Amino acid sequence: MNYIKQLEHSNNELAETIVAREDRVQELRAYLCGPKFAQDQSDGSRGDLVGVADILRWLAYIESPAK
Repeated sequence: MNYIKQLEHSNNELAETIVAREDRVQELRAYLCGPKFAQDQSDGSRGDLVGVADILRWLAYIESPAK
């Protein structure tokens, strides 16, 4: 493979990775805006608290290679 084709291929892979990560970040935003985290829950408790383990799992998912 010549050098320019190799660069094009690398560029395309990088673009796909960027798009996949942007999609995953958008998924995390949707998750955080969902009913689970509504500020006022039906039982009167606060719903805007987030578990650290949940966010760490999301970050691991975002950072993992796209399939």
